[in-house]
Amino acid sequence: MIVEEHRIKNQEWKINLDDTQKCLPYMYWVPKMHKTPSKQRFIAASARCSTKQLSATITKCLKEIDKYHAQNAKNIFNNSGINSYWIIGNSSKVHQMIDKSNERKNVRNIATYDFSTLYTNIPHDKLKQRMAQVINTAYNGCGKKFLSVYNTKASFVNSPRKETKAYSEHQLIEMVNYLIDNCYVTCGDTLFRQKIGIPMGTDCAPFLANLFLFSYEHEWMMKTAKTDRSLARSFNQSARYIDDLLAINNDGMMKTYMNDIYPVELELKHENSESDTSASYLDLQLDVLNNEILKSLYDKRDDFPFKIVNFPNLSGNIPQDGSYGVFIAQTLRYARACTRYTDFIKRTIILKKQLMRQNFKPHILDRKLLKWIRRSEKATVITKFGQNTRKIIHDLK
Repeated sequence: MIVEEHRIKNQEWKINLDDTQKCLPYMYWVPKMHKTPSKQRFIAASARCSTKQLSATITKCLKEIDKYHAQNAKNIFNNSGINSYWIIGNSSKVHQMIDKSNERKNVRNIATYDFSTLYTNIPHDKLKQRMAQVINTAYNGCGKKFLSVYNTKASFVNSPRKETKAYSEHQLIEMVNYLIDNCYVTCGDTLFRQKIGIPMGTDCAPFLANLFLFSYEHEWMMKTAKTDRSLARSFNQSARYIDDLLAINNDGMMKTYMNDIYPVELELKHENSESDTSASYLDLQLDVLNNEILKSLYDKRDDFPFKIVNFPNLSGNIPQDGSYGVFIAQTLRYARACTRYTDFIKRTIILKKQLMRQNFKPHILDRKLLKWIRRSEKATVITKFGQNTRKIIHDLK
């Protein structure tokens, strides 16, 4: 009955379900072993379900909505010096923010925060209200009437083609509200509808969460900038990866004002409360020394009390030449994450030894890395340490 209702409603938006999608998501959980005591993360398996296509379509639209707000916030920053857009998609923006702070040599403190159970605590009424607000602002701001949805993206247009799916502001808001109201999941023989929060696992969940939080952050920053510009600017060096927040030189102001910024239903926990000069954020360990931030790699799996199975094992029947690219990719990531050469070498040696235990040949690893450093423009990430290639290979023995 529910699936049939979804099918009919989807057709109103030119979305057709295939036979594999005429079902509801099921619930599963994964352990969070790095927590003490261990916790669980519940996920709705939504790869094939009656709301999959709707959620995927909304995702393409919200990417454009997010892009508009990012550009608008950039314009605001250029004109006023106030950064109201803290969303990041990966650690590259964190590297850029840290590098700029290090250039000024004025780093006093760092703070990291985490939203407890963000997805499952977002109230539906506020989520609908805030999503309507950010969608309305984007449509009005870009001056376009529709979002046309293509195979891989969406674009704002005024005159969509007849054969193209295109949605007005009102239609997109209706689609988002319908999805929020129809978050069903099965667990065994029991059917549940999510009345609070959004399920992890549906395509557009990260965009809903990001834009929901952004609406509060932007609103507070703009309001504060009018009454206390100095306070607003103390939040300029803030970065948020969904529910993980980093603030540089914030002087504890986030802890003071977080209840004014975010809705009461969401709890923001101060992660590095014991020290304001040391913290882990995403895949980085950050330490303040001499008014600069030293970066090194942080991997929470290092703290697991059991062995992690990862990376290819060449004892199996897999292409060997391509598998050696794992070593190059990880070495590149380590170099980006580490300020000090010794940290880079230490972490890369651990990786090399693990790959050797998994039947990689050490001389081939060295040869592949040496060849890559000499030929790739990206190798400057490694040569930034001021070491010649022969010494790097020698130190990795």
